[in-house]
Amino acid sequence: MVFQGDVSMKTWIKTLGIVVIIVIVLGAGYFVLRDRHSVAAPGTTTTAAYLTSQAAQGTFNGQVSAIGSVAPNALAVVQSPSSDTISTLSVKLNQTVAAGATLATLSNGQTLTSPITGTVISLPVAAGSYVTAGETLATVADTSTLFANVEVPEQFVREVADGQTVTLTLPALVGQTFSGTVTEVGEQGTANSSGVVEYPATIKISSPSHILVGMSITADINTGTVNNAVYVPTSALVTLNGKFYVLEPGPGLTKRLAGSPARFGGNGFSGVGTGAAGSAHTGGLFGRLFGGSGTAKFGTSLASTIPVEVPVKTGLMNLSATQITSGISAGQTVLIPNPSATTTPTAGHFGGGFGGGFGGGQ
Repeated sequence: MVFQGDVSMKTWIKTLGIVVIIVIVLGAGYFVLRDRHSVAAPGTTTTAAYLTSQAAQGTFNGQVSAIGSVAPNALAVVQSPSSDTISTLSVKLNQTVAAGATLATLSNGQTLTSPITGTVISLPVAAGSYVTAGETLATVADTSTLFANVEVPEQFVREVADGQTVTLTLPALVGQTFSGTVTEVGEQGTANSSGVVEYPATIKISSPSHILVGMSITADINTGTVNNAVYVPTSALVTLNGKFYVLEPGPGLTKRLAGSPARFGGNGFSGVGTGAAGSAHTGGLFGRLFGGSGTAKFGTSLASTIPVEVPVKTGLMNLSATQITSGISAGQTVLIPNPSATTTPTAGHFGGGFGGGFGGGQ
């Protein structure tokens, strides 16, 4: 004998079992599709938001780089005083002339002379040529001493001073380096085509063999040396309202950075990563739910975090690093915004956005 209550109970249990199975299947499918999409789907990539570095300590050499061109000790441009024909041309290109030497004679009898002793570096006319008033006949340069006239960006100009030594390179003389000394730093800046204000500086070139007037030149100006200095990569500096800051991980992550083993995924957007101790860890529940997968090493990239701005004072700079005179100490971790950081959002979930950063076991 079958009671109606027994039938209803069996039907309810059977329905509940089917529902549970459907939920399990859908849940498993979601994680499979999510992982497959976050990791392997074309066009879906995740890259660290921040790289990391540590403040170093040691001997720091300051250096400012500037570009410009080679100029002579003196330059004279000789122009025709009137419109006439050149009856006689008395010099040749690259000829050395003394001050007062005749360069050319016009058909009206006027004689044109060189105002300085130097080399004829430009001679755009010939005997018999007709020239107009004000037209250039010759250019004479005193090349006994050559200078590099360079432009120093405004953020570095206060570091440059007379007497500083300089290393010079020229695209036209590959593999060769020259030395020089700063002789003058201008106090009137001019905005370049990009809007950056630059200040002129003059550098006397020592032994300028094979260097010609007008050549492009790069100057690496040695601005000083500090022993036992604390310094960071210049890319770690952030400027806000004229003040300098560095970015540090939030307090929670700072503690984990120092611990061993680490429990955060290394690349900041991953559910799986490499921790500070160099061993692999899984990003934990939140890493699995909201992250993709990937690996990174401490010192190369960092788990996602809200950066903390730390005000600092700077000293000397060079091509890659900046001295920190106050604000942080040697060994502290700083964050460097990663210019190649990418996250591709995926409809229906946070794919690749927040993984690796928190929790997780070894």
